[in-house]
Amino acid sequence: MLTALIALALAATPVDSSRYEFAGLPAITYRSDAGLGMGVLASTARFEPHCHPYCWRFLGLLQGVLRSDSEGVSVPTRNAIVLWDLPQWRRPTWRLLLAVANYDDDNTGYYGVGTRATAGGLRGETTYQWHRRVAGFKLRQRWRGTAQSAYGYLDGYLGTDFGWNTVKGSVTSQLERDRTAAASAGDTNWRQLVGDHIGPFGDHAELVVSGGLIYDQRDHEFVPSRGGLHELSLRTGIAGDQSPWASLFFESSIFRSVVPRRLVVAARLIVDHSIGYLPVYRRAELGGLIPSLGASGAEGVRGVPTYAEAGKTKVVANLEARLRVWDHQVARQALSWRMVGFIDSGRAWTDVLDDRVYDLGLDAPWHSFLLGVGGGIRLLWGQAFVVRIDAARAPLDSTYGIYFGTDHIF
Repeated sequence: MLTALIALALAATPVDSSRYEFAGLPAITYRSDAGLGMGVLASTARFEPHCHPYCWRFLGLLQGVLRSDSEGVSVPTRNAIVLWDLPQWRRPTWRLLLAVANYDDDNTGYYGVGTRATAGGLRGETTYQWHRRVAGFKLRQRWRGTAQSAYGYLDGYLGTDFGWNTVKGSVTSQLERDRTAAASAGDTNWRQLVGDHIGPFGDHAELVVSGGLIYDQRDHEFVPSRGGLHELSLRTGIAGDQSPWASLFFESSIFRSVVPRRLVVAARLIVDHSIGYLPVYRRAELGGLIPSLGASGAEGVRGVPTYAEAGKTKVVANLEARLRVWDHQVARQALSWRMVGFIDSGRAWTDVLDDRVYDLGLDAPWHSFLLGVGGGIRLLWGQAFVVRIDAARAPLDSTYGIYFGTDHIF
């Protein structure tokens, strides 16, 4: 949902009159491995003839994720996000995006250090409690193409996030088992490994600085049929009393029209490599201008549970066939229905530079990739809003996933 919110903030809707524009809609998402997200998304924008796409836009999201288990219905995840988008901050090419957010999650998955085995050989509950307050900004500068160009431009961004985090686990959680093992007496390889690959715990601050280049050749921001989108970025940060970490991120997406106005083939490749003391809550995350949940789940290899695949190095490849089925209007609103078939593949490596990982047999051979296959429905409402429903199965892991949200995953 954060991705959709930022996409709305960056969407271009040219106008030629002075006015305020107000909007609001339910913020509903669903992931079979997380639960049903329900909330509200609200927006206020100021338009003037000399501003493109608007002078400023203020957006807010308040959402909780409902989950049902043997103990009843709970709300383990609670998010509040506020964004302020200033496209005319320094006319005509500078754009500023400010954000303040609060994440409170009692159901974040942690499966241990290792992608195919767990350090120490024990397995506890996967969930842990993660509370995070964060404030930051992204500043974008366009170098190639005019500020009004729809596509075919090069720009860069520089940003920073400052967060206050609380990380803890229940007594039976895998995170607490690993934390206790790392602090216990003994000099075994796996205890040292766990200590180096998780943490910090408790209350601590984190500072992240990021920057990158984006080359956009797409013919449409939300439903492209040709061109590509490419990003190369670097993040570096420090959390608590640990040493710094750094992450290099590369993403490349291409779109080709096989049958004009009817069938589009889309492909994406992501590589994310980190070094240093990466915090436990960033081990699954994929970086970039808009960070995503990770190599598995709704935005990676669909059908594999989110957070099941975590480590310092991640690779994801997605291939989709997007078929335009039916266009019509309801109450003067243009609707376009699409069908999608997809194949996803990818995996994470705990740490490709740490020989202890291989000595302990925690990672599978380099060619042991996850696989997800499935299909979905897309509804394009107007020109800047896409509803997404996906169902996927991971045949190698005998797991499945159902996802409901906004926008294509790429």
